Amino acid sequence: MTTKGPSRKHVLVLMVEENRSTILQTADIHVDALNRQLKNVKSDITIDCIRPLWNGITLTTNKVVRASNLMVLEKYLKNINHDNNLVPRLPQSKSYLKILEVPYYGNNASNSISVTQVEEILSYNTMFSNITLAACL
Repeated sequence: MTTKGPSRKHVLVLMVEENRSTILQTADIHVDALNRQLKNVKSDITIDCIRPLWNGITLTTNKVVRASNLMVLEKYLKNINHDNNLVPRLPQSKSYLKILEVPYYGNNASNSISVTQVEEILSYNTMFSNITLAACL
């Protein structure tokens, strides 16, 4: 089962390799400074560590970060790098479910089952309340 919203406690920050290397070399200092900034705004979020990401860094936190905390992180990162393109963001993912063995014919063997009928049947289950079919039958 998947959940809506970030399931991991990471904040992603995309940046060029030069900035990434600089931050990672002094990661402990930045973790302490970020935690002080978050504490100053009475946040219950703490940064556990900073790790490399394929094209940036990831900040691992103790809880899922809210928008107000993202603004604090963004302000700190822009202040130390003087780069206005550094925007912390939460990870996003999409889950896909392939449905197999759908009967081609419905109750009436002369008419094939329609997309509307499949969506109606799926809507009976709350797990599929926001489903979008990717392909027609």
